[in-house]
Amino acid sequence: MAKEAAKALAATYVSTHIDTIICLEGTEIIGAFLAESLGESGINSGADVNVVTPELNAVNQMIFRDNTQKKIWGKQVLLLIASASTGKSINRAIDCLKYYNGNLVGIASIFSAIKENNGIAIHALFTEKDLPDYMTYTSSECPMCKSGQKVDALVNSFGYSKI
Repeated sequence: MAKEAAKALAATYVSTHIDTIICLEGTEIIGAFLAESLGESGINSGADVNVVTPELNAVNQMIFRDNTQKKIWGKQVLLLIASASTGKSINRAIDCLKYYNGNLVGIASIFSAIKENNGIAIHALFTEKDLPDYMTYTSSECPMCKSGQKVDALVNSFGYSKI
């Protein structure tokens, strides 16, 4: 399934030169297949595409170690994320890319409830149209929060966790 997802995402970027894919939220396997697909076709044909994952420091900033920074500095970067609902994780990644002088050329996602971030389109395999009852709220606007209803589970890149 990861290979098929990567092929579908790669179709969007065959005419975009990409040096590096930054994988967020456990998307490294999809990222590897995406790099393979991009390296076999389109503008990247025959070129290596790097796949890297940032670390998070103590204040939740994304950082790259010395051995991976060279794959970001001055490179054409595609950001790959599992789920984009508000854009906060994407914004952190963009801040990181600016610091390391990377050039963001695209954002790919498995699911996205937003269409763009910072003027860059988000190409997603699934959108809120595929989940008709999907809603995103700030805590101050959430109808369940306002009525005092407690959250019973969290869903993130690690899976579903009951509270």
